[in-house]
Amino acid sequence: MDFARSLSGHFFWCIGSKSHHPFARSRYFFVRREQATEIESVSIPLSYPIHTVHITNILVVLAVLVSSAGVAIHLGALVAGLSWLVFFNAPASVVDSYKAGTWFAPVSCVVIAALMATCGYYAASVLGWVRRPPLQRLGLATMAAICMIRALLLPILAVSNPELRNTFEIVAAAVWGLAGIGFMAAFVLARARREQSGILPSLDAA
Repeated sequence: MDFARSLSGHFFWCIGSKSHHPFARSRYFFVRREQATEIESVSIPLSYPIHTVHITNILVVLAVLVSSAGVAIHLGALVAGLSWLVFFNAPASVVDSYKAGTWFAPVSCVVIAALMATCGYYAASVLGWVRRPPLQRLGLATMAAICMIRALLLPILAVSNPELRNTFEIVAAAVWGLAGIGFMAAFVLARARREQSGILPSLDAA
C-alpha cells in the first residue's frame, strides 16, 4: 500500500470498469485514507506491489496474443493451403486429408481455431476486455496445465525421437510454455479478484 499512500487527494484508490487495474469490478469503489488501516489488516490483492501487477498483466496479454496467433494460423491454413500446413508441421492425417479434399483438414483447423479463441477469451476476461465466462478459474487452470504439459513434453520425447530436435519444435515448445505462464497469471488474477470480492463491498458501505 506504500504506492497508494503516495497519491494525493482524499480518495487514493479507484477500481472500476474503466480502470486498468487487473481487479476492476463492474462499478467504482473509492477507498478513503481513513480506511487504509482496515485494508492493510487483511491480506488482499491491493497489497500487491504495483510492478508485480504490471508484470502479471503483461503475461496475461501474452497469453491473449499467443491464442490470437493460433487462431490466425489455423484459419489461415484454410486459405494458404498445403504449404502452410507443411510449414507448421500439421499432422500427416491433416495433410493427407487436404490432399484428398476431404473434410477432416478444414474441420480440424476450425475446431482448433475455436478452442484457441476460447482460450484467448478467458484470458482477456481477466483483464476486463470481455465479459466473464462461466467457470473462469477452472478454465484458466486447465488451459495453463495443457500448455505447460505440451511445452515440457518436448525435452522428454526428444530423447527417443531425434526428429523432434529442430528449431521449429523448440520454438513451438517455448511459445506453449509462455502461453502456459500467461494462463497461470490469469488464473492468479482471477482467484485474487474472487478473494477480494468479499472485502470491497463492506468498504463501499463505509
